[in-house]
Amino acid sequence: SLPPVSYAALGHIHKPQRIPGLVPGRYAGSPIQMDYGEMGEEKSVVSIEVRPGKAARVETIALTGGRPLLRFKGDWAEIEQRAAEHTEPAIVSATVVSDEPEKDPTARVADLFSQADILSVVNRLAGADSRMPSAPGAANLDAGDLEIGVRPSFLSYLQSRDHLGIEQAGRIGSVFERLMDAIEAEIDPVLAEEASVPGGASD
Repeated sequence: SLPPVSYAALGHIHKPQRIPGLVPGRYAGSPIQMDYGEMGEEKSVVSIEVRPGKAARVETIALTGGRPLLRFKGDWAEIEQRAAEHTEPAIVSATVVSDEPEKDPTARVADLFSQADILSVVNRLAGADSRMPSAPGAANLDAGDLEIGVRPSFLSYLQSRDHLGIEQAGRIGSVFERLMDAIEAEIDPVLAEEASVPGGASD
């Protein structure tokens, strides 16, 4: 349904591509990889020269900036091999498969990918579907404790954030517990802490 224009410049779709049909045009796409569905995707911009009565001159120009998104899954040997292959700045998400829960897989992955920012690290036990959070104490869990709920996972995460301090972590944990209670009871949460939010709480 596009009108017969010299060129149709379309946006808001990530993948750079020509549009089908008789009207010349393209989706320029995003200038960087926006999510892990775009891993390995080459990005570009489109330069168009148009003159009345003449066909548009279209040139795609490759973009080389930005950090690639990298996602890996495997045991430590496989993760180490990928780290040796990818030494450039990147944004890394990794799933570490191990026979026993790892104590601090995030720190080890960060050491391996020293030039990268670590988005997330998940420790998955071999032969199990459960995911182990990267938090202190995870290595002490028994096989029967593999189904970790949201509450203990979040509280374990708070305990691992040393910069929060016991008092602040306790306050955050208290709010979280009350929010969870309200969700499970299917009621709107009522939090006195909202009064202290600058400008008031928003929907």
